[in-house]
Amino acid sequence: MIIERTKTVVLLFVSSLLLLCGCNGDDSPSVVMPVVKSWQLTSRRAVNIPEPSGVAFDSSRQCLWIVSDNTGLVYKTSFEGDVIHELPYICEDPEGICLGPDGNSLFIIEELNADLVQIDLEGNELNRIHIANFESEGNQGFEGLIYHPGRARFYLVHEKDPVALVVLSETGAVLNRIAIDYAHDISDITLDKERGELLLLSDEDETVINSTLDGEFIDEWATEIKKAEGIAKNGDTLYVVSDSEEELYIFVYKDQPLE
Repeated sequence: MIIERTKTVVLLFVSSLLLLCGCNGDDSPSVVMPVVKSWQLTSRRAVNIPEPSGVAFDSSRQCLWIVSDNTGLVYKTSFEGDVIHELPYICEDPEGICLGPDGNSLFIIEELNADLVQIDLEGNELNRIHIANFESEGNQGFEGLIYHPGRARFYLVHEKDPVALVVLSETGAVLNRIAIDYAHDISDITLDKERGELLLLSDEDETVINSTLDGEFIDEWATEIKKAEGIAKNGDTLYVVSDSEEELYIFVYKDQPLE
């Protein structure tokens, strides 16, 4: 299965779309196929986590952190989604998770009460910040978050009513609220450090959307994943978790011959 970005793809054409005439020692022409850079699904694995709803990549510990909105627990897993252990901390309606500024704690967004909760890696609560005026009466509140170390900001996504990108300071003060009009919903967010962009995951549209840090649309591509609720990126590897399927999908950004 190959997923291509619909816009702004990197096309590497050599001497037209058809062929390149070069020398192979016998002066015969060699045909070079044009290629496109795209996200390609390389692995799909079941995870032993009920209704995974958020995922974070941890380079220091070489693991993923996955939160479940069924059990309320945080799970440490391998990059293949195998559970290593779970933290003895039960969240209330957790939806998103990310590493904190110090890299040694986790931040979790609780949807119904709009609380940003900081816990250590042993599962002890360290801090709790209430984000006023964002309480959710249904399952349509905050769905994901990511921390941007360069800007010292948290970026949160509000699923619906309204669909929005919300920027917080490290102390939880709301710095900006940006309406999103190019997706029916947003279920999670991650940072593309290499491009200085955000990746927004849409459950209903089954897409990953590239946006600027100010929420401006750049492009999108289809995931074809049901109930995709969590996304994390590391270099050219993307991790997506499905709530309903209870699966981890791994995409790699690489060359694919242009058809």
